[in-house]
Amino acid sequence: ISFERSFAAPPGKYVLQTAILDNNTGKAAARRQAFEIPSSQSLPELSDLMVVRGIEPAGDEGGEPDLLWGSEQRVEPNLYGRMPAGVNNVSVFLLAHADAKSQEPAIVNIEVLRDGTPLKGKPLTTTLKAGVEFAPVLKGFAISSAADGKYEIRATLTQSGKSAETTGTYELAGEEVHMASGGSGAAADA
Repeated sequence: ISFERSFAAPPGKYVLQTAILDNNTGKAAARRQAFEIPSSQSLPELSDLMVVRGIEPAGDEGGEPDLLWGSEQRVEPNLYGRMPAGVNNVSVFLLAHADAKSQEPAIVNIEVLRDGTPLKGKPLTTTLKAGVEFAPVLKGFAISSAADGKYEIRATLTQSGKSAETTGTYELAGEEVHMASGGSGAAADA
């Protein structure tokens, strides 16, 4: 189940409180997450990096603005932080906030590491259009030997001698991890 709401808020410290109640079982869960909207942002800046669960065509519902978009595509984030065994293709999404007044191009480089070691190959590079303040970055890459382990994706935005960095992590979990979770057969596959 995906639930999204966007809002505008002044700079400050906030706490997001989330609760869910399952009416079928009577079970409930709650979570508190602190975050801060800084009063002055230094440019360039990157949003949190998200591993993508799926991509679908962006619809024009005319309602709330959708922050998880990339040109004509809408991104479904993988909030679980795990990928099933055998996954070789991974996509990541982030928002880049560049200085629109700068004459220098803004460049985003994405590097993938497994258990702290960079994977072979060139970093993924995106050059943002001049004069653009916010730009979505949606990049996919293939891992030729998708071994189990913890993967880190590191994105760096550079412009006019300044830089910003963000990271995201996910775990590629093999069959032994799925079996250890108590599931078996079709239920574990689901």
